[in-house]
Amino acid sequence: RDYLPPLPLMFGRVDCSSSPFGYMQNDSNWKEAPSPNDGWKKNYKWFEKNFGFDINETVAILGAHTLGSHMRYSGYAGNWVTEPNVFDNEYYSLMMDKAQGWHPEKSFVHDRVQFVNKEGKLSMFAS
Repeated sequence: RDYLPPLPLMFGRVDCSSSPFGYMQNDSNWKEAPSPNDGWKKNYKWFEKNFGFDINETVAILGAHTLGSHMRYSGYAGNWVTEPNVFDNEYYSLMMDKAQGWHPEKSFVHDRVQFVNKEGKLSMFAS
């Protein structure tokens, strides 16, 4: 991760006194984000340990990937969904859609494996 500048990673809500705020990587309060390559079990355990999330809460928070794009912040190429400005369940629907023809491919941004659909227009993390 030497190629990425330190970016503040914002956790929680500013209106919750027990919620941590964003910290820089060199801060003693830094929390490493879960790895997109770790798979479901490790990612679930990370959310359980750091936030006390159960399975339903973890699935819900990961569903936020239905919004936006990720290349600028993650180093992965492509969009997760076809309509990144709409909050819906497309992220999970596409993930489970075998007709998408998901296959592993190295990102052109960095040497990272991601899953790309058969048209090469959408991508998913390995987790």
